[in-house]
Amino acid sequence: MAIQITLLRLGRIRYRQLMQVIEHRHSFFHLSYVLSGQGYVVLNGQLYEIGAGEMHYYHPSWTHEIWAQPHTRFEVLDLRFLVTDAAGFEMTKKLPAFIKAGVLLENIVEMMHNIELLGVRRETPLWYETAHAYLVIILSQLMQYGEQTQCHLARTPSSLVAEALKIMRDSLPFGISVGQLAERLFISPTHLTMLFKTQLGMTVHDVMIQMKMEHAKQDLAIDPKISITRISQVYGWKDARHFRRHFKKVTGMTPTDYARCFSDRRATNRVDENWLVFNRSVSDLQTFEG
Repeated sequence: MAIQITLLRLGRIRYRQLMQVIEHRHSFFHLSYVLSGQGYVVLNGQLYEIGAGEMHYYHPSWTHEIWAQPHTRFEVLDLRFLVTDAAGFEMTKKLPAFIKAGVLLENIVEMMHNIELLGVRRETPLWYETAHAYLVIILSQLMQYGEQTQCHLARTPSSLVAEALKIMRDSLPFGISVGQLAERLFISPTHLTMLFKTQLGMTVHDVMIQMKMEHAKQDLAIDPKISITRISQVYGWKDARHFRRHFKKVTGMTPTDYARCFSDRRATNRVDENWLVFNRSVSDLQTFEG
């Protein structure tokens, strides 16, 4: 499929501290790869924190603004292009807004650097042909990525957090790291952390610990004699001492005291059961004698 693409610009942009580009939109397509530092992007009214190793795509119809965080050297590799045919324009609808660091992104960035190096020979037929070939490959790979991630542009912050919580629950007992969780959701760890803070008021790590503790409490209730060392290993703590500290912080009790409550309750239940058996035996005896 022939795609008509025109490269408009490829270069580096350095943002001074707190420098802000106010809300705007372009008539062209825009890929921006963060080379260093951190900043913020507001895309169609949604705030995202961005950092080195991430790429962002802006469709001509999307409003956006961007600014650098303080005390950081914020630099991006900026690629702007036009798509002038229907097939290519249809392709761009499948491109994801955010691409995390990974093998795919490394390949794309390498191609962008190659186009940048070719810039010394601009206006030559070879440069246009090579740049066009690279751009077609870049867009094709991004489109495949967008299809694999099922067009995650449509996901809301609340749906992302709900999806994250389900993955976290499914990962128990050992759990999942912030980086692994972000990779499963096809977003950056920074963005994931911000979502949990804004939606739940907690970090991903704190939520994971709470989930582990709820399951550990169930295990202790079912089997009060279970080894604390064993249960700490099952839930991914490096030793029983760290597990005890976190358990007491969440529940207000040590694992041993918590298990003892259920052990005592079971002993009481056994006495009650024996009393019922004794009463039944006496009743049966009285009935027989009568």
